[in-house]
Amino acid sequence: MAVEPGKDTTEYKEAKSASVWGIVAMVLGFLVTVGGSVAEALGTDSEAAIICGAIIAVAGVAEKTLVSLGYIKGRSEVKAADDSK
Repeated sequence: MAVEPGKDTTEYKEAKSASVWGIVAMVLGFLVTVGGSVAEALGTDSEAAIICGAIIAVAGVAEKTLVSLGYIKGRSEVKAADDSK
């Protein structure tokens, strides 16, 4: 059975889901970092919040990038297999 390209594939759905969660992590990390910076400006020691927010944001970017690269690799393999027929 040949793999059909398109938006109905499991790979596409997983890539879209990972993309959404990657964006959520980046936004959450940004908000935590900004919140920590605001708290620090108000006199509260919030270095941990700033570091935690940065880690969450970086993890979100990494997750989104790795899933996108995996999806692109998978699609390239399918297209190469279709071209060789």
